Amino acid sequence: MNKKIIVFIWEWKSEYAFFEELIKNRYNMKQEKVKSWILYRKEDIFILLWHPDVKINNWGCSVLQKPITYIDVKAKIKWHSYILGNVSDCDFHYLIFTDTDTWWMKERVKGIESNINKYCVDYRWKIIPILAYKEIETWFLAWIGSDFLNVHNNVNLNALGKFLKKRDIEKIDDTKEILINSVLAKTEIGWYWKQELIWREFWKYIDVDQAKTKSRSFAKFINELDSIFIFED
Repeated sequence: MNKKIIVFIWEWKSEYAFFEELIKNRYNMKQEKVKSWILYRKEDIFILLWHPDVKINNWGCSVLQKPITYIDVKAKIKWHSYILGNVSDCDFHYLIFTDTDTWWMKERVKGIESNINKYCVDYRWKIIPILAYKEIETWFLAWIGSDFLNVHNNVNLNALGKFLKKRDIEKIDDTKEILINSVLAKTEIGWYWKQELIWREFWKYIDVDQAKTKSRSFAKFINELDSIFIFED
């Protein structure tokens, strides 16, 4: 039974904070006590969170495609070898998180896969593009449930209800604007300028089952992630 290493490479701050809260809550993962703050572990499953320019706030899909991202991922794996053990005996899963709101999304994914195949060739891998359709904010809206509303009762329920009654919410454009300007406008977590810090409170209340029924792309993502957490004898 090989160790599993999930390398999560994201595009924007909201995706990183969402994923970090998700793995802590859904899989009871805890941060390793290492100098780097990006490694989580549960038994023989490790999650390495990585965006090369996180400390200087240089975010976006252009950085996601650059070779330096994957050169740095390779280096990061080596730096953590004292915890991971013999990495040649590990199964790597590269989760590449992006959305589908641009026409050149397929080319973006193709370039990312090419970089992983080139720069991370030392490790066995499975590349899993995680595609939020059309924006990740569609996922955020899809999972607002009773747990969240019990804590934050000043959410605009009218705007939220109209959104969730749509037959296929993944066809709706501008879900980021709907979330910020309509649903969360009067709440303390609706302050866009503090997106990562304040919205972490929002992401603690992920209603996974509800979101899976509202968003097919979210359901696919959760099913992929759940399958990694299953070990076969």
